Amino acid sequence: MTSSPCLTTLYVPQTQVWNNIKEEAISYPYMQKIGKVATENPNNPYTWRYGLLHYKNRVVIPPNSDIIQQLLREFHDSHLGGHSGVLRTYK
Repeated sequence: MTSSPCLTTLYVPQTQVWNNIKEEAISYPYMQKIGKVATENPNNPYTWRYGLLHYKNRVVIPPNSDIIQQLLREFHDSHLGGHSGVLRTYK
């Protein structure tokens, strides 16, 4: 069974981004600190789900992480989810 090249292209980077965020959740002191709070007090706004730290149901990414720039590029510059160009935006 073969898969669509387009779907494969979309799926792989998303998986890698989630894995990178999980790795940072265990390596950054900032993430370890709030991760500990989420573990010790599950009724606060921080929670763990699927190995990702969340704040009010949003994934937490450490400040100054390279992932932030990567996400901005993907959602702004890519053809599928990004900016369509000045002329198209203007229209």
